[in-house]
Amino acid sequence: MQARKNKNLIFVEQFFYPEAWGGVQLTRDFCKTLNEVYKVSVFSGTRQLVEGNDIENVNPESLGIDLIKIRSLLKRPNNIFQKLIDNSYFSLRVFFKILFVKNVDVIFVQTNPPPILISIWLVCWLKRIPYVINCWDIYPEVLVAHKKLKPSIILSFISFAFSLAYRNAKFVISLGPEMRKCLIKKGVNSKKIIYLPTWATGDLKKCKPENNILIKEWDATARIRIVYSGNLGLAHNALPFLDALSKCNFSKNKLQMFFVTKGQSVPEAINYVSNNNLQDLVTFKSPVNSSLMPKVMSLSNLGFVCIRDGFEGLVNPSKVAGYLARGLPIIYVGPPSDVSDLIKKANCGFSFSSNDISGITKFLEKLARSEIDLLKLSVNATNYYKKTLSFNKARIKIRKLFKEV
Repeated sequence: MQARKNKNLIFVEQFFYPEAWGGVQLTRDFCKTLNEVYKVSVFSGTRQLVEGNDIENVNPESLGIDLIKIRSLLKRPNNIFQKLIDNSYFSLRVFFKILFVKNVDVIFVQTNPPPILISIWLVCWLKRIPYVINCWDIYPEVLVAHKKLKPSIILSFISFAFSLAYRNAKFVISLGPEMRKCLIKKGVNSKKIIYLPTWATGDLKKCKPENNILIKEWDATARIRIVYSGNLGLAHNALPFLDALSKCNFSKNKLQMFFVTKGQSVPEAINYVSNNNLQDLVTFKSPVNSSLMPKVMSLSNLGFVCIRDGFEGLVNPSKVAGYLARGLPIIYVGPPSDVSDLIKKANCGFSFSSNDISGITKFLEKLARSEIDLLKLSVNATNYYKKTLSFNKARIKIRKLFKEV
């Protein structure tokens, strides 16, 4: 493998460095692994998804990775029209930059921003070079599910262009079996689809209660503490869980819920909590930096995951791996999906449909009465992660995949 270091790979991701968004660690893990066998150049934007100090404070250039910055057109897009303009500008600039780059052997692209897939397909067709897609989300289906695109001639054209981009990739990385089904439905050859689930990032060590400053700062005094960590976007729906919680007559010392999050579905969740007098039980916090993540996870007994109906297979929350790696059993609310399948396979939690409010309510009441063996579920979660989802497992798969490109 080391002999291939003289070959050149272009890695395309809008948000890379510097970046305060925790999810960028997955991207960098990919990049560092590929840099072991290729000379890697990263094409990224200048705008941060989450503003602040970089999560690692390590410049990838110090590792021999070249950074090619595409200046963002807008500093902070505020609506869908501005995002479309900004994303299209970035994708066009990347297209023309790569078009005139010599000695490119392969391109690795992620689905952010969505138009970049079409740009990479076109430039690779013109230059006759292979490309691999890391499929975080499936487009334009996610936008249709968001109701940001409605059936029209324009949508048909956009769907056709995206389908060509997915179909013509050398390989498409899928995060789970349900996503695989969606890709096959999109016309991607099943032999091109590689299953590679996400792994946990950051410090996986547990923080002892006496060393956890968040327990006091957040007044985390309940015996049962549930955490939601990560983006709460339009693909996520926390309201069924909150609805069930509102029907329980809990005191603060029995159960607390912590949303450590940002995203477009946060306002509706906050409004529901306020309108139903759940402020004593439910707390909202902004995303924390990587140094505090072990403390967030250590103050929790369970991790919460939710997917809005209609998004199954189109998205796959990376927070699942983070929960499992830290031994947190999972409560999942949403349609049958890769998450519910994993919970059943690993025996590490509980799944409920979005309309099963009664079932969620009964579960929470049993949880408060200590009728659920969380320790056993925690052990199952940790064991399943180590056996199936760890970065060491993923690293081997990544290297093996790029042997075949």
